[in-house]
Amino acid sequence: MTTGEDPHPNNAPGPFYVTNGCCTACGVPESIAPELFAADDDGHCFVKRQPATSAESDSMLRVLRTQELGCIRYAGSDADVRRRLGEAGESAVCDHPLVPAVSPVARVRAVIRASADGAPVSPEAVASSLRASLLSRLGERGRATAVRAADDGCSFTLAWYGNDFHRVEVRALWSSMEGNEVLHGGPIGLSDLIDECLRAEDHQAIEWSTRTGEHRASRPW
Repeated sequence: MTTGEDPHPNNAPGPFYVTNGCCTACGVPESIAPELFAADDDGHCFVKRQPATSAESDSMLRVLRTQELGCIRYAGSDADVRRRLGEAGESAVCDHPLVPAVSPVARVRAVIRASADGAPVSPEAVASSLRASLLSRLGERGRATAVRAADDGCSFTLAWYGNDFHRVEVRALWSSMEGNEVLHGGPIGLSDLIDECLRAEDHQAIEWSTRTGEHRASRPW
């Protein structure tokens, strides 16, 4: 395997690897893709198995998008993987990024419609439920501030590594019967976590886009 960084010696052979000496024991890889990652006696994570299915590949790429320090990298040449990482703004974790470079598409805004029965859900209710769901998925490493109300909606901040807190906002759309929008200021991996939480709450017709409403899609990427 040709890589741009020194890989941890326990990495399974293949294109995805953890850089030796880079791990901070953040817990992100093991929580998102426990079937693909393990840790040595010093708590340094490594790729214990390369992804074998499309679902596992998605989990692996989600780890690469959610990590804070870029310790986990891709040394392969698959154009689709490199494109997806490029659109997520993560070309730097590719040992062989696409040329010309892929422009990032940061889908960090989710529009969620009213519930199935048509009853409006307030921004405060959405934010409180989303905060609780995110903390549940992040486990012990997750931290969040309280939900704070403002004239245009409400917000809280969320962290899963150190003091890197990311702002999450919930605002009502033009009509209270129409639904709400959720925006965040974190990495694209946070969009994945939010999407998972929103779908678990059975919100209707979730639509993702950039902060300005461009590049609309049913999923963050």
